[in-house]
Amino acid sequence: MKCLCGCGKEIVVKPYHKWYGIPKFISGHNNKDKKFGKRSKEQRFRISEGTKKVMSNPTMRSKLSLLKGGTGIPGENSEYNIEWNHNFKERIRCRDNNTCQICNIHSDFLESFHKRLDVHHVDYNKKNSIDENLISLCHGCHSKTNNNHKYWKEYFRNKIASMILV
Repeated sequence: MKCLCGCGKEIVVKPYHKWYGIPKFISGHNNKDKKFGKRSKEQRFRISEGTKKVMSNPTMRSKLSLLKGGTGIPGENSEYNIEWNHNFKERIRCRDNNTCQICNIHSDFLESFHKRLDVHHVDYNKKNSIDENLISLCHGCHSKTNNNHKYWKEYFRNKIASMILV
Protein backbone atom coordinates (compact mmCIF):
# COMPACT_ATOMS: atom_id res chain seq x y z
CA MET A 1 0.00 0.00 0.00
CA LYS A 2 1.35 3.47 -0.90
CA CYS A 3 1.41 6.50 1.42
CA LEU A 4 -1.57 8.77 0.71
CA CYS A 5 0.41 11.99 1.16
CA GLY A 6 1.66 11.73 -2.40
CA CYS A 7 5.31 10.89 -1.67
CA GLY A 8 4.98 7.50 -3.42
CA LYS A 9 6.68 5.55 -0.61
CA GLU A 10 5.41 2.09 0.29
CA ILE A 11 3.86 1.51 3.76
CA VAL A 12 5.32 -1.58 5.44
CA VAL A 13 2.55 -3.66 7.01
CA LYS A 14 3.49 -4.72 10.55
CA PRO A 15 1.95 -7.56 12.61
CA TYR A 16 0.22 -5.14 15.02
CA HIS A 17 -1.63 -3.48 12.13
CA LYS A 18 -4.15 -6.33 12.23
CA TRP A 19 -5.39 -4.89 15.56
CA TYR A 20 -4.92 -1.18 14.95
CA GLY A 21 -5.43 -1.05 11.19
CA ILE A 22 -3.03 -0.24 8.38
CA PRO A 23 -2.03 3.44 8.47
CA LYS A 24 -2.82 5.70 5.54
CA PHE A 25 0.37 7.73 5.95
CA ILE A 26 3.97 6.91 6.80
CA SER A 27 4.77 8.11 10.31
CA GLY A 28 5.59 11.81 10.15
CA HIS A 29 3.88 12.35 6.80
CA ASN A 30 0.79 14.49 6.73
CA ASN A 31 -1.60 15.31 3.94
CA LYS A 32 -2.19 18.84 5.29
CA ASP A 33 1.49 19.75 4.88
CA LYS A 34 1.46 18.53 1.25
CA LYS A 35 -1.77 20.32 0.28
CA PHE A 36 -1.51 23.54 2.24
CA GLY A 37 2.09 23.83 3.41
CA LYS A 38 3.02 24.37 7.05
CA ARG A 39 0.74 26.67 9.01
CA SER A 40 2.27 29.67 10.75
CA LYS A 41 1.82 30.46 14.43
CA GLU A 42 -0.59 33.24 13.49
CA GLN A 43 -2.76 30.79 11.55
CA ARG A 44 -2.79 28.26 14.40
CA PHE A 45 -3.75 30.83 17.04
CA ARG A 46 -5.92 33.01 14.87
CA ILE A 47 -8.46 35.21 16.64
CA SER A 48 -11.32 36.52 14.57
CA GLU A 49 -11.46 40.24 13.86
CA GLY A 50 -14.79 40.46 15.69
CA THR A 51 -13.30 38.95 18.85
CA LYS A 52 -10.29 41.31 18.69
CA LYS A 53 -12.64 44.27 18.35
CA VAL A 54 -14.75 43.23 21.34
CA MET A 55 -11.77 42.43 23.60
CA SER A 56 -9.96 45.69 22.77
CA ASN A 57 -12.98 47.78 23.83
CA PRO A 58 -13.29 47.99 27.66
CA THR A 59 -16.98 48.90 27.42
CA MET A 60 -17.74 45.82 25.33
CA ARG A 61 -15.68 43.64 27.68
CA SER A 62 -17.69 44.80 30.68
CA LYS A 63 -20.94 44.25 28.74
CA LEU A 64 -19.86 40.65 28.10
CA SER A 65 -19.25 40.29 31.83
CA LEU A 66 -22.70 41.73 32.54
CA LEU A 67 -24.29 39.25 30.13
CA LYS A 68 -22.71 36.43 32.13
CA GLY A 69 -24.14 37.72 35.41
CA GLY A 70 -21.17 39.85 36.50
CA THR A 71 -20.85 43.49 37.50
CA GLY A 72 -18.37 44.40 34.74
CA ILE A 73 -15.47 44.90 37.17
CA PRO A 74 -12.24 43.23 35.92
CA GLY A 75 -11.20 40.29 38.11
CA GLU A 76 -14.56 40.21 39.87
CA ASN A 77 -15.01 36.48 39.33
CA SER A 78 -11.63 35.61 40.83
CA GLU A 79 -11.89 32.90 43.45
CA TYR A 80 -9.15 34.54 45.54
CA ASN A 81 -9.26 37.43 48.01
CA ILE A 82 -8.05 40.84 46.91
CA GLU A 83 -4.89 40.55 49.04
CA TRP A 84 -3.85 37.34 47.24
CA ASN A 85 -0.81 38.63 45.35
CA HIS A 86 2.90 37.98 44.82
CA ASN A 87 4.02 39.70 48.06
CA PHE A 88 1.44 37.86 50.13
CA LYS A 89 2.51 34.46 48.75
CA GLU A 90 6.18 35.35 49.15
CA ARG A 91 5.56 36.09 52.86
CA ILE A 92 4.10 32.58 53.30
CA ARG A 93 7.07 31.01 51.49
CA CYS A 94 9.49 32.91 53.77
CA ARG A 95 7.57 31.80 56.86
CA ASP A 96 8.06 28.20 55.67
CA ASN A 97 11.82 28.79 55.10
CA ASN A 98 11.33 28.53 51.32
CA THR A 99 10.92 24.76 51.52
CA CYS A 100 8.15 22.39 50.52
CA GLN A 101 6.46 21.30 53.74
CA ILE A 102 6.06 17.70 52.54
CA CYS A 103 9.29 16.74 50.76
CA ASN A 104 11.52 19.56 52.15
CA ILE A 105 12.83 20.59 48.71
CA HIS A 106 14.25 24.14 48.81
CA SER A 107 13.05 26.87 46.47
CA ASP A 108 16.64 27.53 45.27
CA PHE A 109 16.61 24.10 43.63
CA LEU A 110 13.22 24.78 42.02
CA GLU A 111 14.32 28.19 40.72
CA SER A 112 17.08 26.51 38.71
CA PHE A 113 14.15 25.00 36.72
CA HIS A 114 12.26 28.34 36.65
CA LYS A 115 9.70 26.99 39.15
CA ARG A 116 8.40 28.36 42.44
CA LEU A 117 6.84 26.90 45.52
CA ASP A 118 3.04 26.90 45.37
CA VAL A 119 1.02 28.28 48.28
CA HIS A 120 -1.69 25.79 49.23
CA HIS A 121 -4.96 26.49 51.09
CA VAL A 122 -5.20 23.90 53.86
CA ASP A 123 -9.01 23.97 53.97
CA TYR A 124 -9.25 24.16 50.13
CA ASN A 125 -11.22 27.43 50.44
CA LYS A 126 -9.52 30.03 48.23
CA LYS A 127 -11.33 32.89 49.98
CA ASN A 128 -9.80 31.90 53.35
CA SER A 129 -6.38 33.52 53.04
CA ILE A 130 -5.25 33.72 56.66
CA ASP A 131 -1.69 32.65 57.43
CA GLU A 132 -2.80 29.60 59.45
CA ASN A 133 -4.64 28.28 56.40
CA LEU A 134 -1.68 28.53 53.98
CA ILE A 135 1.36 26.35 53.46
CA SER A 136 4.21 26.17 50.90
CA LEU A 137 4.41 23.13 48.61
CA CYS A 138 6.35 22.17 45.50
CA HIS A 139 4.20 21.53 42.44
CA GLY A 140 4.55 17.73 42.70
CA CYS A 141 3.42 17.64 46.32
CA HIS A 142 0.68 20.20 45.64
CA SER A 143 -0.80 17.90 42.99
CA LYS A 144 -0.82 15.02 45.52
CA THR A 145 -3.10 17.04 47.77
CA ASN A 146 -5.92 17.04 45.22
CA ASN A 147 -7.07 13.66 46.52
CA ASN A 148 -8.04 12.59 50.05
CA HIS A 149 -8.78 16.12 51.30
CA LYS A 150 -9.68 14.93 54.81
CA TYR A 151 -6.23 13.37 55.32
CA TRP A 152 -4.34 16.40 53.96
CA LYS A 153 -6.36 18.92 56.00
CA GLU A 154 -5.46 17.08 59.20
CA TYR A 155 -1.82 16.62 58.11
CA PHE A 156 -1.33 20.33 57.35
CA ARG A 157 -3.16 21.53 60.46
CA ASN A 158 -0.77 19.46 62.59
CA LYS A 159 2.21 20.71 60.57
CA ILE A 160 1.21 24.37 60.98
CA ALA A 161 0.43 23.89 64.68
CA SER A 162 3.93 22.46 65.24
CA MET A 163 5.47 25.40 63.31
CA ILE A 164 3.61 27.92 65.48
CA LEU A 165 4.69 26.20 68.72
CA VAL A 166 8.37 26.28 67.78
